[in-house]
Amino acid sequence: MNDDTGLDASALEKLRKIGGGAFAAEMVKIYFEHVPSRLAAAREAMSSGDLHAVAAAVHALKSTANHVGARRVHEIARQVEVLARAKEGEPVPELLDELEAAHRSASPGLEELQRELGK
Repeated sequence: MNDDTGLDASALEKLRKIGGGAFAAEMVKIYFEHVPSRLAAAREAMSSGDLHAVAAAVHALKSTANHVGARRVHEIARQVEVLARAKEGEPVPELLDELEAAHRSASPGLEELQRELGK
């Protein structure tokens, strides 16, 4: 795992072995398509106090991040989901900020890997 980006390239390598480079690149594309809407949904749900909806929003993000090797994104999303399901919302807004920052850190590396896999 690259500690600076929170990426584990071996996850994409596993996807490549399963379905080829195009498949792995498509999974990264799906990740990029879903992150903004899932983060927005989690923030909106948090602002209205709907912790169930927060958990649902980050659950999908957690799974997709795991598939593409965005380990830090996955871990923070997991923490948010656990807290939201336990109805412990106080730390969630700060964790959502961390989640967004982790995504920004992982994005350049994922974009590079996506380009390489799509060749």
